[in-house]
Amino acid sequence: MFTSGYSCARELLGQEVAFTQYRRMFLDTGKMEMRWLWPKPETFLSLSNHEKAIIEYWLAFMKGYEKLGLFRLEIEQNDIEINCKITDCAYANMFIQLDCPELSNLVREMEQEALKFMCSSSNIEVIMIIGDYGSAEITLRNHLVAKAEAN
Repeated sequence: MFTSGYSCARELLGQEVAFTQYRRMFLDTGKMEMRWLWPKPETFLSLSNHEKAIIEYWLAFMKGYEKLGLFRLEIEQNDIEINCKITDCAYANMFIQLDCPELSNLVREMEQEALKFMCSSSNIEVIMIIGDYGSAEITLRNHLVAKAEAN
């Protein structure tokens, strides 16, 4: 439904205008959905190690999506940071097959905003580099642990 509406708008308005308007609609709607789906940042503050809880929650969510076959997830982790790589995104592939490849990164943009919001009351820095076709490289760095180890 989303893509067929976008295709009609793209024909009528042109790709640049249609993409700008649909991107905004998708990200605004996604933001509302993610605020409902993921816990508020302050929810984690009552926990003794809220940074660890945020990371564990996010990883569980992403691993669940991987188990569903929505993408491939590679994880490297140490005491200071977690590096994840997302590839083979089913949503991106769907948009590409429906001849709307320009929409293929919107789900990553939505997740980026949601992850930064969830980490906003913590010492976690979120670095997300969105690649082509729904791929991304994500680093979550705990500044509190990094600072303690540096001293």
